[in-house]
Amino acid sequence: MDMKRRQRTNREFKHRATKVISDAQKLKDEAAAALEASKLKQSKVNALEKRIENSDNLQKIASTALEVANKDKVKSKAKVEELTTEAADLKQWLERTGVVAIDEHIAHFHEIAKYDDLRMYWRGVAYKEVFKRLAELYS
Repeated sequence: MDMKRRQRTNREFKHRATKVISDAQKLKDEAAAALEASKLKQSKVNALEKRIENSDNLQKIASTALEVANKDKVKSKAKVEELTTEAADLKQWLERTGVVAIDEHIAHFHEIAKYDDLRMYWRGVAYKEVFKRLAELYS
């Protein structure tokens, strides 16, 4: 009887040992799968970190470009104001000197050397009237 009992115990031991080995293999496979999933998640996390880093870099580049554009805008605005002031001053100067220049030209037209050939022609035309009309147009 002792022999049968040993054989039965031996079979139960082998059965339990096989079951424990299969359970250990299952746990090992699950651990390997969990490790792979962990590696996959880590690679996804790394990819997301890279994207965030790239996004931060792009944001820094965009903010730098915006700062440069704003500085250029301020400079351009100041230049426009300066040129506007200069143009207004030149316009006033032209209005003051233009009338005087036209009056001088009309008063001394007959003395200008390049119109000597036309002296006879201009005697027949009331050139003072023509230049007065020009003065009215430009003033």
